Parts: sequence; C-alpha cells; structure tokens
Amino acid sequence: MQTKKDHVHAYQTLVGRMSAGLLLGDTNYSEAPARRALMGLVYGVVLALLVGVGFWVYGLINPGGNMAWKKPNTILVEKESGARFVYDRGLLFPVVNHASAMLLKGAGATVETISRASLSGLERGAPIGILGAPDPVPSANALVTTPWLLCLPHTGGGQPPGQGLMSLNANPDASSTPLDEREYMWVGSTDGHQYLVWSGLKLRLASPAVAVALGLGTSSPPSAPPAWLAALPDGPEIGPASIEGRGTVQVAGSARQVGTVFRQAAGNGTENFVVLRPDGLAPMSRTEAALLTTAQGESAADIDAATMASMPRSADTSLTSRIPDLLTAKSMPIGERAYCLRQELFGSSVVSIPVTTERNFAWFGMNEQVGAYLKPGTGLLAASAPAPTGAGAKPDRFLITDRGFKYRLADDEAIKALGFGGAAPRPMAAEVLAQIPSGPVLSRAAVGPVERGRG
Repeated sequence: MQTKKDHVHAYQTLVGRMSAGLLLGDTNYSEAPARRALMGLVYGVVLALLVGVGFWVYGLINPGGNMAWKKPNTILVEKESGARFVYDRGLLFPVVNHASAMLLKGAGATVETISRASLSGLERGAPIGILGAPDPVPSANALVTTPWLLCLPHTGGGQPPGQGLMSLNANPDASSTPLDEREYMWVGSTDGHQYLVWSGLKLRLASPAVAVALGLGTSSPPSAPPAWLAALPDGPEIGPASIEGRGTVQVAGSARQVGTVFRQAAGNGTENFVVLRPDGLAPMSRTEAALLTTAQGESAADIDAATMASMPRSADTSLTSRIPDLLTAKSMPIGERAYCLRQELFGSSVVSIPVTTERNFAWFGMNEQVGAYLKPGTGLLAASAPAPTGAGAKPDRFLITDRGFKYRLADDEAIKALGFGGAAPRPMAAEVLAQIPSGPVLSRAAVGPVERGRG
C-alpha cells in the first residue's frame, strides 16, 4: 500500500519530468532544470561573503592599508582631522590650507581622503603653503555671475560705524528695487560736495544753497565714498542759470531788471514761470525759477496772463530743459531703505543702476573698509577695470571669497591651478577693489618649499 511519502515522491517526479519536457524537450532528463545555475548563485554569494569578511578582518588587524598617498598629483585629506598633505620625493608635507595645496599640485589635482593610520609610517617634511590663503577654495561652478550691490550702509538706518562706508553684496538672494523715474538720492562726498543721483547720473550741486532751493533743508546728506560716486557718470551741474544782458525792460508800465523771474497762475491750479531777458520773456521750469530766485534773494514777481501775452517772447527756451525739473521729483528718505548701486555687466562694460535695498543686505558688521558679503561657499572672480590697452596686457584678477577678502591671482597658471581656468572674470572698478581687504597674492611660486610642478 502506498504511503503519503510515496505520493509526494511521485508528484515531485511528475513535476520534474514536466519541467524538463518544457525547458529541455526531454522528459527523461535525470537532473532538475536550472539546478546548476541555482547552485552557482548560491556558491557565488557564499564566496562573496567570505571575501568581504576577510577584508573586514584584515582592516581590523591592519587599518592603515590605504596607499592613496602613492598616487601622483594627489592632495591628501586626513579623515580624522581634515588636515591636508602632499607627498613628494619620499616626504609627507603638511599644507597650511587648501588653496596652497591646489597651487602646489596644479590643475587636475585630485583629492583623496585617507586615514591617519595610513599616513603614520611616512616621514614628515616641514609645513608648506601660503599663510592666509583661502581655505576652502570655492569651486568654479560656485563663482557668482549675477549682479552685485554697492551700498551705503548708514542710509538704511541703525548706527553703522563711519559715514563714508560702502558695502559690496554679491549674494544673488539680495533683493533690490530701482528708483522710480521721479525719485532721486541726495548724498555728499568726502570732500564736502553734494550730489543728486537721478536717472543713473550724479548731478553735482553748485552750492549748499541749491539744496535749500530744492527743499532738502540745511542738514548734511549721508556721505558716499569716492569709489561709489565714481561708478556713476556725471550729469549737468545743478545751480542757478546765468542770465546774460543788463538793464531794464518795461513790463506793465514798470521798469524791470533783466533776470527778473515772473510767476503766472494758470486757471487749472498750476503755475508758469518766465524770466525776463533783453529780447523778452523766456519760459523756464519750476526748478530753474526756484534756483534763480534763491540766488537773487527774492521771490518771483506775479504777472497776469494778459500782460504776459502782450510782452515779446525771447527766442531762448534753454531753461526748460537745461537741467531736470527736480521739484517735480522727490528725494528718497534716509533710514527706511539703504541707497545702493546695482552693478550689471553689459558686454565688457559695467553699468551702475541706482536701487534701494533692505538694511540687512547693506550692513553686515564691517569696519572702516568695504564690507564684502558673499553667500557661504561661493566666490567672485573679478578683473580690475578699466583693463589695460597694451598688446597682450591683462588686468589684475582677484578671487573674492565668502570671508570678505580679495586675493590677487598672480598669473594664468595660478588661475588654472585653483580650478578657474574656464571661468571668465567679472569686470569690477579698480576703486572698488582697492577698498576690499586684501589677503596674500596667490601664485604657485609662493607656495614653497616644494618646487613648482613636482609631484
């Protein structure tokens, strides 16, 4: 009588013969299909586990087996401390910072992390490098290519030290708002002159009395350093017009001096201004009238429409457009938002656009020098502008880091060694660069004592 065990064996035999028939075309094949592949997989997994365990045991017994220090053109970073080394001619040299290591090894150097144990048996050389060089060095894809802001921190409120400070903010996240076409900034220079920044130009005021005539009062405006003012092209000087000619002219039966300003009230509530010239009445803007009457120390004389219509008209209409009609515009208030220039690159030229920004984007705790702020991990590759014009001459190039310092790059070789060979420097005014705190010059020759190009 058959048992359950016999039934199971019979079932397995039947299934095996059916599988063999389907896969191999032979129902009498004595070995299970794919058995060899399955056993090979099992043996492979077991062998891999044994090899892995072997390496693990070896690592426990001899943890310093990494031989990365033997690779040419390699910067070694100790895993436990972050210290940097280079291996040269049988000696392991500590390097004071990452910029020095990159300059020493040159373009194409690779960075390898290695354990302290792997370096323990190597003979050490003296520390090498350039003290104060950047550490770390921003990567080429972290270089800023967007516009930056040159700001006057004290215009944004608070109490920053110094009244002639300027900050440079190259953080792409720093927002700014351009001035409206009827807005201007009122600033002073360090040599006592006053300016209006209007429509992308700086307009010098001929005297402090001009500020009074424009309704700006008698107080002093915030001071802007020369580098900030130099970024703006000059516009016309703002001052009272010079009226040529002398003598008197009869106006409504009365003798009036040439140069007298008249005001005619129009029916729509506006006012028209004219000035008396030897050949008749000449139209003028409201701003020209205010400047001239302030200089003369008298108010404009009233004239009615009939008298104005009966008087001859001068052919000179220059006082309607000689200077902007600033009394129809307004000065940006001090203390609400900081005055800035957004510097953008158009072709090979840098254009400065007057803008305002929040105070925290303009002041970040700098001293009497320019405070430079970049987003952590980024940098700015700048070229001094204007560039020299001689054949083959190149401008001075600088790396500005997120520490707020600039480092002059000695030559193309240094630029390539730091990984910036394919990056285009951004033109920046020499006056601005001169005020940013400086670090050491970066060159391969300055690293020492290992000779350039070795390793």
